[in-house]
Amino acid sequence: MSLASSDFGGDDAFGDALLEPGVDDSSQAPQPQLPPPPAYRKQGFSIYSVMLILSFVFLTTAAILFYMDAAKY
Repeated sequence: MSLASSDFGGDDAFGDALLEPGVDDSSQAPQPQLPPPPAYRKQGFSIYSVMLILSFVFLTTAAILFYMDAAKY
């Protein structure tokens, strides 16, 4: 019993098993033309964006006020 070879160059024992019979792998088949991707419109400014910005402002303000208050002790 011999060890498995990690040499990737050389003979490939299972290389022909992946090809369909009668198919020549050396020729390039023409690629089908894909339609262009759909153009999406950028989503507008919503109330959720306003809430996200306000929460960031309030949390930052609260952190600064907490730091100023904690510096007293």
